Amino acid sequence: MVPNIGIIKRNEDNFLENYVKAINSSKANSILIDNTLNEKEIFNLVNKTDGILFTGGSTWNLVDELILKSCLDEKKPFLGICLGMQMIGNYFSDSHKLGEDKTVLINSSINHNVKDNYAHKVLLKDGMLSELFNNREILVNSYHNYCVDETLNEIIKGYSEDGVIETLEIFDHPFGIGVQWHPEKMIDYDLNSKLLFNKFIDETYKYKKHKIK
Repeated sequence: MVPNIGIIKRNEDNFLENYVKAINSSKANSILIDNTLNEKEIFNLVNKTDGILFTGGSTWNLVDELILKSCLDEKKPFLGICLGMQMIGNYFSDSHKLGEDKTVLINSSINHNVKDNYAHKVLLKDGMLSELFNNREILVNSYHNYCVDETLNEIIKGYSEDGVIETLEIFDHPFGIGVQWHPEKMIDYDLNSKLLFNKFIDETYKYKKHKIK
């Protein structure tokens, strides 16, 4: 059976169609989860999913973190992109309080908000992504002005050349990944983006199979 992926729909235009396209092209179904609904309605939808995609945008809601907590508790696969990654990084900060956004404005000579297909390098540590891409150095796009400033060091698995945190991998979890770039916009021309989404969907298949036993 095809897995259902919950895609967080934000109260702003965040090019939702790109996320849906990436999920559908990876052979999975999309369930849009409007994070402005009440908590009961949101979790009625979340409970139907086999994985969660935390999308980009400008702000997240407290309920995003509650959904993340449920993914961690249930070992449900999740992928955070741009804002979604920042939310995950904030969640794992030692001093974090639920609903608190601790991202900071980027201070760098590198422009992290450009329209180029490839904007800069990401240097990867040993982890799931470096193994998946079979590389310690990749090229990515970039559409953000803020970044994660404080999170658990052990979940940081990649930086840009100017030190901005670019990847997070949650330990003791089948697939808990955050990336600062936008692989959903690269799906048509970048092999690593295809590999990332395919790996995510593969893990949701495993989750679904285990769930229905």
